[in-house]
Amino acid sequence: MRRVLFIVLALVFSAIMSFGQTAIDGFNYASPDTVLTHSVEGDKSLLTITQNTGDKKEGASALEVFAKIGAYHEWGSYATFGNKNPDEVQEDWSLSDSISIWIKVKNAPTVPQNLVFRIQIADKPTASDPSEEYIYENATVLDAATDWIHLKVPLIERNQPGTDIPDSTGFILVPTSWGGFTYNNKVLDRTKIDHWTIGIITSGYTAGVNLPADSVTVMFDDFARFGTRAVPVIIFNGKDFNAPVTQSWAWGAGSSVAVLPDSGVVAKSNAVKFVESSEWGGWGGWGVDMTSTNMMGSWPVDTFHVTIKAGAGGDDTLRAQFESANGKRAIKFAVTRDNAWHDYAFALRDMLFDDGKPDFDTSAVIKFGIMENGHNATGGQIDYFTNIWTGNPVFDVISPDAPTGVSAITGEVYQNLILWTDLTNESGTEKYNVYYGSNAWTSIDDPSITDIYDATNLFNLPHGTQLQTHLLRTPLTDKQVTYYYGVVAKDESGNLSDPTLSGAVTNTGRGVPVIAMQPLSFAADGDLSEWTTAKVTPFNLSINGGAHVNTNGTIDNDADLSVKAYFALDANYLYVAYDVTDNKVSVDTLVNSYESDSPDLYIGLYDWVGKFHSGLKSGATPDYHLRFSQNKIILDNNGKTITYPNANYYWAEKPIDPGYVVEAKIPLSVLADSLGGSAAVFTPALGMRIPMDIVVNDRDDKTVADRRDGMLIYSEMNPSDASWQDMWRWTYTWTSDQTLGVQNGTTGHVVSYDLDQNYPNPFNPSTQITFSLAKAGITTLKVYDVLGKVVATLVDGYQEAGPHTISFNAGRNISSGMYFYKIESGSFSSVKKMMLIK
Repeated sequence: MRRVLFIVLALVFSAIMSFGQTAIDGFNYASPDTVLTHSVEGDKSLLTITQNTGDKKEGASALEVFAKIGAYHEWGSYATFGNKNPDEVQEDWSLSDSISIWIKVKNAPTVPQNLVFRIQIADKPTASDPSEEYIYENATVLDAATDWIHLKVPLIERNQPGTDIPDSTGFILVPTSWGGFTYNNKVLDRTKIDHWTIGIITSGYTAGVNLPADSVTVMFDDFARFGTRAVPVIIFNGKDFNAPVTQSWAWGAGSSVAVLPDSGVVAKSNAVKFVESSEWGGWGGWGVDMTSTNMMGSWPVDTFHVTIKAGAGGDDTLRAQFESANGKRAIKFAVTRDNAWHDYAFALRDMLFDDGKPDFDTSAVIKFGIMENGHNATGGQIDYFTNIWTGNPVFDVISPDAPTGVSAITGEVYQNLILWTDLTNESGTEKYNVYYGSNAWTSIDDPSITDIYDATNLFNLPHGTQLQTHLLRTPLTDKQVTYYYGVVAKDESGNLSDPTLSGAVTNTGRGVPVIAMQPLSFAADGDLSEWTTAKVTPFNLSINGGAHVNTNGTIDNDADLSVKAYFALDANYLYVAYDVTDNKVSVDTLVNSYESDSPDLYIGLYDWVGKFHSGLKSGATPDYHLRFSQNKIILDNNGKTITYPNANYYWAEKPIDPGYVVEAKIPLSVLADSLGGSAAVFTPALGMRIPMDIVVNDRDDKTVADRRDGMLIYSEMNPSDASWQDMWRWTYTWTSDQTLGVQNGTTGHVVSYDLDQNYPNPFNPSTQITFSLAKAGITTLKVYDVLGKVVATLVDGYQEAGPHTISFNAGRNISSGMYFYKIESGSFSSVKKMMLIK
């Protein structure tokens, strides 16, 4: 008998292990290099992927990989291969607790301490989200030649604030300091795994030491998920029924079940109201149908929880039960009937077979119910149930209070100020989103409202901010605009409060350059006279106004890099021109375009109304990132080449002045096709609001590898070159007939003596000060502390008439506090104050 029992147990264990083992990739490909994605950096690196049928661990073959990795950067380089779901179908890895892969090192690296092995997995919660990478890293597994090694990796998400480094204890979100990666919600969504990547990574080389490229030959086989993870099942979360619940039901004549608002344990929470039955002597109950749910990992280790407020007169014993297709597990428990809330909990493994149905399948649970056990009830007794789940899920479904003290006022010229009072009951962890619209609105789902941003944040303004500046923009000329503002609080779990609204505020918006829609006799020949003849106002980018330099970048002065950028549209084409002043034109077509002198354009070809979005989209709202290299135009979204130099594309150095000129005429149909046919062909019209950003790369010394000195960037939301990741980092302009706004060669601004309020204000550590001079002359602009001491001289010399913008960077040596800036030019003098907050 014992022998039979042992065999039965062995078969059960085998079935469990078989169920828990799921292949990720067996690497059984005749031509793996055509199936798997693969990538290396630069022409000094090489990655070959071949099939090995003679040396393997399972299936028809193993994968043999030769990786040669060039020493490109002090922080390292890479060779990677992996899969990419071609149809954007996410995989569900939620029930696995580990992954494994067989590895055999045939030829070890020359410098093993410089080489690490990585597994990267990426999630994508929704189709509109960008992928988000999580990394496991092993520093020693590739160090020496080995026979087959079975590497097992815990499929856990390491807790981290965004800066911790990957290691071999689990998977961690790519540190935010690394750059070059996208993020969505910064939580590993195990049910939405988008793709995986295996990487062989060099950790870099010593600056100034010319180390050779390193290489390794390694084989891989049987990449799989295994183990059964305990996954919490949430029946009712204190607000509503949750997936996997599909519907609720009541059993017994006269019984009923419904979700009753504001009846839960805490304020703003809900409960399930159950009216008991009198049928069959009090045998009745309520429950839910569920999509088939795998509780195999949960059943041995997790606890069932429920909170009940039981009214007088009902059965003192209830029965909680889970059901599969042919089986049932249940437990009876006593309830306290004092019309007060009580918590009940018991181990799932203590639930017993019930109703003569022993074939309970923990991997396919389809029902949950709570039953009365028969007490000759007269019916009508009422019980309340809430917080029904297994395990220890972490969630919060209660919305925060709406912010108070919300108001909007006109600030200095071209800006409004939105103020609010922080919540006091969220422990200072809440954040705030600010929205605005041209019409009165009451919901953030109103399609007419949009987001406000400042120089560093789109949303998620932290506790203590209580002030947001909205910089007002209008097409071409200064105009009056009226907006309604609303502030929404967001708690740590992402729950949003109702908006608190301000009244209407009217102020003057600053006229900004636009995308021209007027006749243009365009020719891609380096002569930009057609733009000036058509009186198209350029976007002026320089360190003295109209742009900023990327974080950690350097642009010395306007001679080092300054740009006039022109844009136009007609029914068929997008027209682009860059007039670039650059004292050292440095181009290398063998490297990435952004590593040479070159401009980038980010543009959304649609009429943008409503909110910003994450990532770059296609479809009805296509976002394009165009790189203008000397030898081609590249669509950075997918790496496709739009065109090469021809009659419609010109890129060349200026014959006399230092710098270069770029001109392009791009068919709108070609742009739409370049996104794989998923984008609509744009039909431009006057008055459209167009999202955009302009970035111009500067590289003075092409003898130094990967040495881009700096970038001029147009959008305030893009401080450090991240517009390629998300559209929400862009700013915007309009399509317009520019000739309507041009007066005497200016953009319509009245030129007079004026000193504007700095922006942003308060600031940290840099801000911009704009002033206008009616006449040319000797001008000074100085910054003073509250004691009258000069802390910075920004201008001291002859200045031309017209508008000027100067950047002021407080650096490390100037402390927080109130400061004053004063301009003097001829008989004109003006003083304004500003606040530095570090």
